[in-house]
Formats: sequence, structure tokens, C-alpha cells
Amino acid sequence: MKRLSLFFAILASCFTVQAAVINCQPAGDLSWYYGQAQPGDTLLMADGIYDEAYSMTFDKEGVVLKAAEGAKPVIALTGEWTTIGLYASTTFDGIGFEELRVHRLDVLGYL
Repeated sequence: MKRLSLFFAILASCFTVQAAVINCQPAGDLSWYYGQAQPGDTLLMADGIYDEAYSMTFDKEGVVLKAAEGAKPVIALTGEWTTIGLYASTTFDGIGFEELRVHRLDVLGYL
């Protein structure tokens, strides 16, 4: 019986997924950092301006973009037609946006 319990404990640990913390720097490409994230991960953003000249889509369930302690990161939408798509439960915690204009906003659920 103990061997069977041990077997199931080992088997369960094989399927346990740990959420990761991905440290982001403003000199990097925020789209690339987000592309590395898995559901449940946190992108810990250092202080600075994250220049996004192209469209960016947030479509991963449960990913958190969070300012590092004491940091005030800003996502700057610098392209003329830069768009951000929000298609999943992405959380923005302490993140600022620059040049953000809302053209059309559909809010589905969570009301």
C-alpha cells in the first residue's frame, strides 16, 4: 500500500506545473517576454518605457504583468496604428500606458 501511495505521489509531482516569474527589462521586446509566458506566469517589469511600435495581443489565460517593487513601467504605443488585443484574463498590476486611445471596447463577462 505504501508503494502504491509513493507511486501516485511521484506521478502527481510529474504533472505539477510551477508558475514562473519572468524578469523584463525595457530594452527588451515585451512581445517576446509575453511569448515566453505560460498561463499563470508573472512578467515582472523593471522601471522604464517599453516601446511597442507594433500590435500586441494578450491572449494567454492568467498571465500577470506586474511592476517590480518600486518600479513604474510604462507601455508606450508609439506606432501610428499600434493596437493591443485583450483576449484572456491578463492582469496589469502597476503598469502605465502612454498614448493609449480607446477606439472600440467590448467588455465580456466579469461585470
